[in-house]
Amino acid sequence: MIFPLRGLLLAAALYAQLQAGVRGALPAENTTFTIINPQTLLEWAILNSDPVNNQPIIGFPFTGGPNHDFKLRKVGSRDPSGIFMFDSLQPGMGIFVNAIQGQGVTLQNFTGPLNVTETGITIVRFTTFTITVPLTNPILAVTTDATSGGQLTLQPLAAPNSTIGLRQLWAFQVAPPF
Repeated sequence: MIFPLRGLLLAAALYAQLQAGVRGALPAENTTFTIINPQTLLEWAILNSDPVNNQPIIGFPFTGGPNHDFKLRKVGSRDPSGIFMFDSLQPGMGIFVNAIQGQGVTLQNFTGPLNVTETGITIVRFTTFTITVPLTNPILAVTTDATSGGQLTLQPLAAPNSTIGLRQLWAFQVAPPF
């Protein structure tokens, strides 16, 4: 009888950790995260879980697979921001953007740096961040179109309380182990 109780306690602890997200700090380096938009509740996912070059990164409800998981590598910082590479759990694959307005976010066999900045805005329980392309004018932010299965794109950074701005807010949750 002790084993089911222990399993239940472990599951409750994992659930609490997942719900905690990241509070008041940049995401921890070399930690695996799911990345969620608190407004739409859509998470970054590799289309069809297929790790091939130029595969779209979409907004999709969490389904429990590793295609939702990304590991961050910090390559620089400027308070209150950090510059990170976003690696897929697929060996040698990561997130890349072309830094062109309207372009989609894709999986590639190489990665490009993205700037992660805390917004100071909390939605429900999520500390939110913007994810932008460094050195673009206008500043381009990773944006969801709020449609399940829609590809994430780069759009000019908008006011966080606007419709587009809310679709540019992201939260990091520690990913469950597989």
